[in-house]
Amino acid sequence: MLKKIKNKGTRGITLIALVITIIVLLLLAGISISMLSGDNSILKQASNAKSSTEEKQERESISLAYNSVITDKAGKGESTGASITANEFDKAIKNYDANASATADGRKIIVTFSNGHKYTVYSNGNVTEYSTTPYAKDELVVTVSGENVDSPYYVNYPSAKGTIKCRVLYNDNTYGLQIISVNPVTTVTLGKSDPNENVEGEMDSSERAINSYNRAITTLNEKAEEYIETSNGSILATDARCVGSNPTNKNYPDNLTGEARNSEMFVANSSYTYMEDYNGNFFNEDKNYENDRNVLNKMGASFTKIEGADGYYWYASRATGTSQNSTSFIVRIFGKWGGVLGKSLCKILLNGNVDPVDSSAGFRPVFKLSPNVKIIGGQGTEEIPFEIGL
Repeated sequence: MLKKIKNKGTRGITLIALVITIIVLLLLAGISISMLSGDNSILKQASNAKSSTEEKQERESISLAYNSVITDKAGKGESTGASITANEFDKAIKNYDANASATADGRKIIVTFSNGHKYTVYSNGNVTEYSTTPYAKDELVVTVSGENVDSPYYVNYPSAKGTIKCRVLYNDNTYGLQIISVNPVTTVTLGKSDPNENVEGEMDSSERAINSYNRAITTLNEKAEEYIETSNGSILATDARCVGSNPTNKNYPDNLTGEARNSEMFVANSSYTYMEDYNGNFFNEDKNYENDRNVLNKMGASFTKIEGADGYYWYASRATGTSQNSTSFIVRIFGKWGGVLGKSLCKILLNGNVDPVDSSAGFRPVFKLSPNVKIIGGQGTEEIPFEIGL
């Protein structure tokens, strides 16, 4: 009897051990499966590492191919700023990966590898992964070659005040991506009847004309900021300014203070005694407009379809003119017949009096786009501009 009880106990212990063993094995199997699958699994990490290595190799091949084409062009005496063709790139990329191919996509080149990976190569050598919604900073390429600026793309800026057709003005490390309205979007008045509430002095007064001149750059740039807000509330532009202002410091020299500001004030030749009471009261002329003017001229985009304001548009830049009879304080404009001119806001006359003037001209805003902006539609042509979004 005692022997039988002992045997039962042994069988019971063996059964429990077996169940525990099975449970442990199941747990281990579960842990093993989780390690081999899922987002952080060993297999996934191995796959990601393989993909990352392949991408680095592919990008290196593209870079080598691009440089070899540029070197070949230089050796033949051709401009290295000229566009690289898909055929040239296709031959070059095959030297580094026999199965790779390059095809044209408008002004871009699409490089495809045998594993299906695709990259977009732009004329400036930038490389991005292929996407149907590329970043605007990669798509809107500006090519500078000697005295030529090739900026072919048109972009619709979806301002809450109405869609504004634009051209690419800059796209580089210095200025970022800046686009300018093709045509003036409104008319702005400066001078004795300047409607800006931040300009001091009674309407039609000499004081208001003087202050309008001294605040002109800031006033014009504030007008540009009114067009930043988009129709759907998305943040597409990080800043806006009037054409002709400093591209990297738009309110210069209005934003100067102390001695720096004083050094920018106008002082006439001592022979012009009628200016004695006014020297140091007006901002001096500046050359800020030259950056924008030079690019616009080279890309053939200075002339516009200007309506009203006598066919002129403002450049946010000042000029002065002194003679024996008067001294004029001027804000620059682009003339309808070509060239940079100016409209006087006030004059100091020979008798020492101030002659206040009203001046109106068209207004072209410049938008600095966020690096997150993407091309979401359109063709980039004048007839069908690119549409932008996030």
